[in-house]
Amino acid sequence: MTPGRKILAVTGLVVAALAVVFMVVGWRTASAVAPAIAALAAVSGVGVTAWATFARATQSKPTTKRLTVSDTGTIKTDGAAEGVTGAALGDRPAPDEVIVRRTGSIEGGGGVTGYRQE
Repeated sequence: MTPGRKILAVTGLVVAALAVVFMVVGWRTASAVAPAIAALAAVSGVGVTAWATFARATQSKPTTKRLTVSDTGTIKTDGAAEGVTGAALGDRPAPDEVIVRRTGSIEGGGGVTGYRQE
């Protein structure tokens, strides 16, 4: 059951319980108690509304981790080593979005001029 449905169910049960209490104590007594109950309900309603508004306003927005690799240079190696002019993240967490454009070339060996995730 969703939280919203739980709130509606509890609200319905409270209203039903108050109706039973009003019938048991009699309408004269109920009419004397009802304004106090209504005032408490109004104050709690204002409090819950303010809390919900504040909670929504302070909610953190999800961030997107973006990696942009562009205009990387040329890698020139003797074949014994790898060069990196782009991004080689290794075992770090992968970004949510990767943009690669205008990367360089590799001459003589291996390397990364764009993006590599291992």
